[in-house]
Amino acid sequence: MGSLSERAQPNVVVVDTLRHLLVTIASNSLSRHQARALLGELPSHLREMATFTLATGLRAANVTGLTWDQVDLSRKLAWIHPDQAKARRAIAVPLNETAMQVLRTQRGKHPMRVFTYEGQPIKQVSTAA
Repeated sequence: MGSLSERAQPNVVVVDTLRHLLVTIASNSLSRHQARALLGELPSHLREMATFTLATGLRAANVTGLTWDQVDLSRKLAWIHPDQAKARRAIAVPLNETAMQVLRTQRGKHPMRVFTYEGQPIKQVSTAA
């Protein structure tokens, strides 16, 4: 069982853990084999988000905030609206088979959000001071 702050704000822990994982993988401090082993040890909600992030190259904020109206499964495409993008320009995101497989597992879990934690949208938090 986690600390009181982890239990009081589980979505904060999820996002911070995902951010740390993705920064570690992106910094090339993990090999592909190590990344696969780590993904295999993650709880399913983190594993799905991390796998989708690695498959698409999206930032953690874009993954945690992704909604179903931003996904077109038939065209294998997702998009990030300009107000959600770091560069403030819309991003078209082609979805490879790995990303599509993750999306198929998420379908039906929430009417609006692609990724949730215990049925609730994941709130993006800032760790900046």
